[in-house]
Amino acid sequence: VVVALALRVPLMTATDLWLDEAAGAIDALMPLREIPSLLPHDGLPPQRYVASHPPLYYLVVKAAFAVLGVSGFAARAVSVLAALLLVIVMARAAPRGVTQGGALVAGLVMAVHPLSLYYGVEAKYCVMQWLLTALVLTGLARATARGLALAAIAQVALLYTQNLGVLLAPCWLVALLFETGRARLHVVTAGAVAFGAWLPWALFVVPAQLRVQSGGDNFKAVLLNDTGHIERLLISARSLAGAPPFPEWMRTLAWVEARPWTWLALALLAAVALTIVEAVRGLRAIATGDEAHARTRTTALLLCALASTWLALWLIDFVAPLFLPARYETPALVPLVWLAVLAWRSTTGRAFLATAMVGLVTGAASFVAQPESHRQRELLGDLGAQGAQADDVVVAGLAWAPLQMAAIDALGFGTQLRPFPAALRQSAGEPATIRADAAAIDEEASALAAGRAGRTTFVVAAPNDRSLFDALDRAFTAAGCAGVQSTARQHALARYACPPVRP
Repeated sequence: VVVALALRVPLMTATDLWLDEAAGAIDALMPLREIPSLLPHDGLPPQRYVASHPPLYYLVVKAAFAVLGVSGFAARAVSVLAALLLVIVMARAAPRGVTQGGALVAGLVMAVHPLSLYYGVEAKYCVMQWLLTALVLTGLARATARGLALAAIAQVALLYTQNLGVLLAPCWLVALLFETGRARLHVVTAGAVAFGAWLPWALFVVPAQLRVQSGGDNFKAVLLNDTGHIERLLISARSLAGAPPFPEWMRTLAWVEARPWTWLALALLAAVALTIVEAVRGLRAIATGDEAHARTRTTALLLCALASTWLALWLIDFVAPLFLPARYETPALVPLVWLAVLAWRSTTGRAFLATAMVGLVTGAASFVAQPESHRQRELLGDLGAQGAQADDVVVAGLAWAPLQMAAIDALGFGTQLRPFPAALRQSAGEPATIRADAAAIDEEASALAAGRAGRTTFVVAAPNDRSLFDALDRAFTAAGCAGVQSTARQHALARYACPPVRP
């Protein structure tokens, strides 16, 4: 705990809140009676901001604001506290079958692991979700009346923190398989209470969330139109456009940046292999005593949690499930670490553990270092150098939301930002698409350039939208505008000074 606290406290004030952190903080700033109005519902007007997640995390942050005052420090304190509690749970409340030494190792790994450190400082719900997942799993593994009560309470809290908490439902079925008679009835009762308490949300709110475009662009509109929230939280435009804080020492592992997914895949394959080994050993010894039965039960529960989160990532992001540890949406690190220490007593398990830890630490450090954030900083540098001389900004293409914030950083709040083309649309549950042909895009670009007479316009586009950038370049050049182009690795940038209209 001391190590975890020492690593996280310096990072709490290293930077201002960045964009995603500000979303939760602004939700928490809403009056308590208005938080339900953030929930999505049919008939919302365009650009109406709605909360993307259940309200429990926002209420906890509101309590932190009441105690510590409204600040980025208070918002991040919630995550730091959750991270410290998670370390304690991993080390002192591990599921049955995990030895005391193994639990201490698990706690230490969670204290220093790059992903835990990264999200343990960020003002988001992620580590709170991890903590509640750990409590559910340890409660189910203990299988006592007190343990099941803990699991039920933690499950309800998890479901009202993140909708993906429902993915632990199969783990309750796994726990049911290991019980008979009255004990099985206790598991059924605890599970029914937990998921029954979530039923109103699941029936009336989650379907609306799937139909309403929430978060993302709506939140950007709130930020741009309500500078009072920004000033109250002491958020800088540069912070909104940048990346979350992370320790500089993680850059020393930059040599794995070229192929981070290779390491992550290796780590997960190792974790699966050691899980299978332990499951087989436990099944062979299930009749020999309580400890063997407990190890088998715990292994099955952790394997279920890991498999559920893999499936979630596959269904939601359409990304190969081997990439899971680099995703904050799922608390995969919790079952992974406990599975690793379960295998410590066998030679095979130690070999797998070494492979898994090397892969997880280096792969996760590479993820945390975020090469994309380095490109973003280069983009900010170019925007700052050129944007100060521009009257307005045109942001071309599908990546316009983060680029929008970068442009705001360069020119200040209140900047007029024009998404291009107007046919750029994004609907709930659908990827952003450009619904216009080349001729329509060229026509719109020409009209836009013609309206810039006597003004200086800054144009920015991501690499996958270079065709849009080229269309704008042709239009501004044809209009007689003097252009200066530059690049920041993956981004195309240009500034056009258009001559005034002659009388």
